[in-house]
Amino acid sequence: MQIRKAIIPAGGFGTRLAPLTHLMPKEMLPVGGKVVLQHVVEECDAAGLDTLLVVLNRRKTALFAVAEETPSPADPVTGVPTRHVYFANQEQQGGLAHALLHGEKFVGAEPFVVALGDTIIHGGEASLLARMIAAHLEHGAAATVAAQVVPDERISRYGVLEPEGGSGPSGGPGEVFRVRRIVEKPRPEEAPSNLAISARYVFSPEIFRACRECRRNSAGEIELTEAMSWLAAQGRTVMAVQLLPGQRRLDIGNPHSYAEAFRLLAG
Repeated sequence: MQIRKAIIPAGGFGTRLAPLTHLMPKEMLPVGGKVVLQHVVEECDAAGLDTLLVVLNRRKTALFAVAEETPSPADPVTGVPTRHVYFANQEQQGGLAHALLHGEKFVGAEPFVVALGDTIIHGGEASLLARMIAAHLEHGAAATVAAQVVPDERISRYGVLEPEGGSGPSGGPGEVFRVRRIVEKPRPEEAPSNLAISARYVFSPEIFRACRECRRNSAGEIELTEAMSWLAAQGRTVMAVQLLPGQRRLDIGNPHSYAEAFRLLAG
């Protein structure tokens, strides 16, 4: 089986980067001579993903231009572009799982990738998404997430993984391991490990059922981390793939992280 489809959530308002994002969506900000979304699309290309759904909101009309401005890979014989880009409108801000549900008809019965549109995975000798897809298919997983080690002072910003067996992986960067549950934004003393989700996912279509049936948070919203924990509790396989040495998550979410990404890729 080959996974060909990806959903790129890009519907957030970019509040932490205001007032810059009042004029330009954060996914369209320049980083190293390309806009952020172009980096994400090219990452999907490298993993063989040729059919993409960008989930946005109507305030982000500038995002529609990226499909035309970003060159599509072409068939070497016919010269016809092999990537297809579609758009869906997220009318209300209901979180990542809510954005994901907009792609249910798009993916149908096929497994698919989710790549956050405001995050770049930079560096490394092999495609992170390609490694995740291979692990997902090899283990017959319902969900596979990218994982990175984060320091205690930042752990409360992320969904944090509890590896199977209750202890962290021992093999270091690049390891593939099974996940028991995921805790959303825990306090450092309550975190089950120092391994956090890193903005990339592979799912089987059963994630949509999990989003509908898992418990809601205190605001009544669906947490994607809770949906994945629900799958694990049902006995379904949830896997994690650690970033390789030299790979970094570049989060274009606040002025500090955007400036860091810009400096890194500008050279």
